[in-house]
Amino acid sequence: MENPEKYISHLLEIHDCVIVPDFGGFVLNEMPGRFSGRPNELLPSGKIISFNRNLNINDGLLANYISKEEGISYSEVIIQIKYAVENWRNTFSSGEKIFLDGMGSLVQNEDQKIVFTPQYNRNYAIRSYGLPALILTPVEKQNSQKVFQLPSIPRERSENPVIRRNISVAAVAAVLIIAFLVVFKNVSENHLYTSNTNPVYKSIQPIASSISKILTDETVKPAVPQPQDDMTAGIIDSKASTASNSMYYVVGGSFKIEANAQKFFKELEEKGFKAQLLNNEDGWFRVSYLTEQDSLKAARDLQSIKINENQGAWILKF
Repeated sequence: MENPEKYISHLLEIHDCVIVPDFGGFVLNEMPGRFSGRPNELLPSGKIISFNRNLNINDGLLANYISKEEGISYSEVIIQIKYAVENWRNTFSSGEKIFLDGMGSLVQNEDQKIVFTPQYNRNYAIRSYGLPALILTPVEKQNSQKVFQLPSIPRERSENPVIRRNISVAAVAAVLIIAFLVVFKNVSENHLYTSNTNPVYKSIQPIASSISKILTDETVKPAVPQPQDDMTAGIIDSKASTASNSMYYVVGGSFKIEANAQKFFKELEEKGFKAQLLNNEDGWFRVSYLTEQDSLKAARDLQSIKINENQGAWILKF
């Protein structure tokens, strides 16, 4: 295994955190759209890598992935990872910088702390994957055009201004009378009821409320959300479809025999853990201590369980 950063980069495409045992963890963080160092170049939003040296307890994710890709045993992978970490530390001791292809660079400062500089041209966010940078074009000032004013046409002297004013008043009065007749007709039709003897008229509502009733459309009732069915409790199948958010299971053991898995499951429940029993396509029954939606919180829970309960615990992401 010459370049472990290749496997770390592949895992970061589907996981938000990858831990290198006894070295540190590489964590993805949200990055909004921003300007690059080039003039007028706007980069899309995405995810960028940061380094946390406190996340150094082996969760089994990197070792299991390399074991599957290389076709070697888990124990051999652990030895190779330790050898790679030793080479990195030797490089730091000589004052040199480590370049991780597609991820960034690592260097040790004067305080003996590891400083990570990410590679900004690599985007690990699926939602904005493949979006190119946007080049903004400055708006050029347009030449002002001369505006020509049309010549004003003199109005001919009309008849007496008093007559014109009377015609305007008559037109406004006619519009008001027509509007009143329309409203009164609507109110009369809404409040007229017939019986076996004589027609009975209900009291007419005020004109203002009637106009409001005419102009107001039918009230739209808000949609009532339909209740959703609860998920059926039982063994979780790793091939089944899951929600949009990933779930992180702190696994304490894998069993080929279901009875053994059930026994370990009951032991964890008696200790107060929110244990779950998971089944995968290979026929293995995995028992988890707890489940988290946040990768960092799951990593902290894993460290606590490794210290207090089980050194062989690891994280499984669905």
